[in-house]
Amino acid sequence: MGKAATSSSHLFIELQELRGDTWTETGRWNHALEEDALPLSPGHDASDPHTWSQPRLPTISVAAVVRLQLALSPANVFLGLRADSLREIAEAMLQRLVAGGLLAAEQHERVAEALLSAKRLAPGPDSPNRGPTVAPRRRPRRRMAGFEASDAEADELFHMLDPEKGEEAASLLLAHLGFLTEPMVAFARLATPVDLGCEGQAPVRYLCLLLGPEAEAEGTSRMAHAFGSILSDEHAVAALNRASSPQALLDALNAHFEGLSILPHVFSFSSAPRLNGMPASGDPSRSSAASTSESGDESVDEDEVLLAEVEERIRARKGMRTRPQSRPMSRSVSRERDLDRSEGESPVESARASRPGSSLGDKSGSQDGAVVTPKQRRRREEFQHRLDKLLELSTERLPVLPPPPGSALDASIGGRVVLDMASLRSVQKGRRRLFIEMEQAEAGVWRETDHWNWALAQEKATDGTWSRPHLPTISIASLMALYNGLGDHNVHLELPAVSLLEAVEVVGDKLVQSGELPAEALPQLIAALSSRDAVGGGDAADESALAPDANEEAALLLLSHVDFLDKPLMSFVRLKTCLDLGAEGKTPVRYLFFHFGPRGQAAASEKVGKALAGILLDEDFISASLAASSSRHFLRVLACQLDCMT
Repeated sequence: MGKAATSSSHLFIELQELRGDTWTETGRWNHALEEDALPLSPGHDASDPHTWSQPRLPTISVAAVVRLQLALSPANVFLGLRADSLREIAEAMLQRLVAGGLLAAEQHERVAEALLSAKRLAPGPDSPNRGPTVAPRRRPRRRMAGFEASDAEADELFHMLDPEKGEEAASLLLAHLGFLTEPMVAFARLATPVDLGCEGQAPVRYLCLLLGPEAEAEGTSRMAHAFGSILSDEHAVAALNRASSPQALLDALNAHFEGLSILPHVFSFSSAPRLNGMPASGDPSRSSAASTSESGDESVDEDEVLLAEVEERIRARKGMRTRPQSRPMSRSVSRERDLDRSEGESPVESARASRPGSSLGDKSGSQDGAVVTPKQRRRREEFQHRLDKLLELSTERLPVLPPPPGSALDASIGGRVVLDMASLRSVQKGRRRLFIEMEQAEAGVWRETDHWNWALAQEKATDGTWSRPHLPTISIASLMALYNGLGDHNVHLELPAVSLLEAVEVVGDKLVQSGELPAEALPQLIAALSSRDAVGGGDAADESALAPDANEEAALLLLSHVDFLDKPLMSFVRLKTCLDLGAEGKTPVRYLFFHFGPRGQAAASEKVGKALAGILLDEDFISASLAASSSRHFLRVLACQLDCMT
């Protein structure tokens, strides 16, 4: 089968890290999938190939994206750079960094020596850029997590992401240097693609240098992975290709960050409503990683459905054989190592994990009789591991997100929340997945504008019609506004309110006590919420594909655009007892979110509400957050979630 022509906006992305005196490939992206080289174990023979994770849907750290945004400026973005080798490109970039005051002149030579004296692995001896900094790349059979070292299928799976003929590349070079005191980034779009020893001799169009001190290696690495995920999006690359100036390129990136599509984790798709033409996940006619026909899995993760579809399309494009059902790909929620290779280690003792290539469910760790598959259990263990790391660190060393000013995170941690598998198993099945409804008020008139369910979103027009269901989108800036806006003063867990009015009064009093809301504005705030009158429809049946199911709980997001405030205020509530507050289908409400903002900032307020909805759709987050008994612990769980968005 012939290969389809590649788009100029489609890139093969390769991440290489400077380790010792050698550039080592540690990550790569292609066809909307990502692979990582797993960390080497102690005593590993450096001449042996890495073990690689299986291809998976990329994840992104919100904190890393924010750091990337702050690090990039017109002074370190170079367009139309003309050079014929890595040495020429690096020298040009470093000289411009010195001229722009971003790199000290005395560090120029040391950085150049570290970058250019290292051996750079290359595909073969025939490339025109071979020199003293380049060594022939060995191409041994790749080891893949979940496969035997000699398994030919693992090698085929790895090479599924190889660059194709005519495909351009982006090269990310990551180095941690002891003499640097802060991270430094430089990004170039070359006038003409250059062979820099990328896999398959794919010519490099974009090159990014990410340099940082060794003490910040984890944060800089996350920035590199975030950039790799961004460059795997053809819409983002098309915008970067069109940019005529550094500022235009940055504007294009920032616009992309304002509408990222996400894929929350939902584990009930075997019984979910299906759109016309969509086969059941257990349909034996499909070779799908989401198949439930053999495993009896009643808890299929939606990302397995999408991942299987992506794999099928890549295999068809490349003329590869159909993947056997017995070897489904799996996607990890973060860059992990293989837990199976470290039995006996605690999650804190072990580093990253790669999920084994199996989707067979087992009854251990089940909730209400539902099957929990090994990949789901491992993902939750990794989430627990990340959360444990956060709780062990002081606020000053928190590696994910800075604490909101005045929040509970400023206080010292006397204990730690325990989110072991037993606590996750104790969460009732009906409380893991939420129907989410957003209502907005303008001039005292409330109307439902959006709802979310089954990892999808819909918008409601003023004439009452619903849009087509689609993946939710989030704004990076709005996620940060949400995180920075929540604290001990406005996160209420297990609130024993018996009505919406009582909840509003408690929320308002706490905002007054914290100094965020003037006391004289409290009656107006209560009046703004009291005007709401079951706009969600109550008993009326809704024909929307995302209408709530029976026995499902809801989160109600109430956004009021008012004239008596000059800055936005928000509060998050988890009710002790569900209330009937007029949500669609009289769905009982477990969570409330209030956002009050100036009338002129309605669009920004709506983005914050949508950001929270995207998080509340994620069943892993809901399960973990239900175990949090204080606002401090809830915010830590939220920080962990923002560090591994899919």
